Amino acid sequence: TLFHDGTKGNCNDCHDEGGTGNPSLGSTNLAEPRLYLYGSDRAAVLESIVRGRRGTMPAFDGQLKPEEIKAVSIYVFSRAAKAS
Repeated sequence: TLFHDGTKGNCNDCHDEGGTGNPSLGSTNLAEPRLYLYGSDRAAVLESIVRGRRGTMPAFDGQLKPEEIKAVSIYVFSRAAKAS
């Protein structure tokens, strides 16, 4: 739900509905873990969500509750795991 929530998570704004990414924005295709710039393991996914990445991926620490960050990271990690 948070991935698709346009007011809170906003993930789908850059990664699109299916998590396939948007090449014109330079956002990662979450279904292709080999394309993850900072790694597709659980720790790297969680860090990307919490701290953001180089001003392109926004940080969600303080914007989302800890349980919401966990839920989004599990969703993203599951997308990477399905493709492996």
